[in-house]
Amino acid sequence: MSLLYLCRHAESVANAEEWVSGCSDVPLTEKGYLQASELAEALSRDGTLKNIISSDLSRAKNTAETIREKLGGELLLDKDLRERDYGQWTGTPYQVAFVERKAEWERLRQHDDIAPPGGETQAEHRVRIFRALKRAHRKWQHGFIVVTHRGVIRLLFQTLGIMEDGKIPSPPNPPMFIKVDWKP
Repeated sequence: MSLLYLCRHAESVANAEEWVSGCSDVPLTEKGYLQASELAEALSRDGTLKNIISSDLSRAKNTAETIREKLGGELLLDKDLRERDYGQWTGTPYQVAFVERKAEWERLRQHDDIAPPGGETQAEHRVRIFRALKRAHRKWQHGFIVVTHRGVIRLLFQTLGIMEDGKIPSPPNPPMFIKVDWKP
């Protein structure tokens, strides 16, 4: 059993402007850098884990680097922890994706074998995520911090059966993180 601390990257430009960023590289906002510092502080108060695996996209990488500066530890950047490739949906405003095209969006999240045009399926995304986690587990068997994206954490919750009131909980926003026991 490994202990994972699941952390979502701090606020990015896409979050602030409310558009789907997927696996595109989008920087943190000023607020995001403050959130990353708050997350690092929260993790340092806990004090249990210090080694980090992170998506290599700058919004996650910069969050993880801020944590590493505070905790010490090692940082492993892994492209397999990137957000899902939403293909042609990348750049779509939230209003369009989550409201006007809600049925299509939900279908993409609920079915493993459906990909957005030019993107990847949920099954392909899941394989990538667990490949990265297994690499980190071989390096740090006792546990590690995972800095990644909302969709990655949501898919982990779904796959691991983490539920609140019969629903998959929303991934935490910085400075919050969730502790998960994981059996590789």
